[in-house]
Amino acid sequence: MEYSKQIDFDSIMVADSALYSENNLRLMVNMNWISRVPLSIKKAKNLVRAFISKDMRACEIKGYSYREEQVSYGGIEQR
Repeated sequence: MEYSKQIDFDSIMVADSALYSENNLRLMVNMNWISRVPLSIKKAKNLVRAFISKDMRACEIKGYSYREEQVSYGGIEQR
């Protein structure tokens, strides 16, 4: 596999929501990755709808905050 020589598998892969599928998550189980979860996934849509700003945590970067959720999708635990 030629591509495996070009990728540092100890790095973090950043991708858009097109990456986020059950099949891809299973393939990437041993990789570090960050992706936006598409709102076509019911759990993601429900979390966004239930969003309350008081539940946000301040980030080290001024002006940013976040909320973390533990979920399982495609049999893969994630946050």
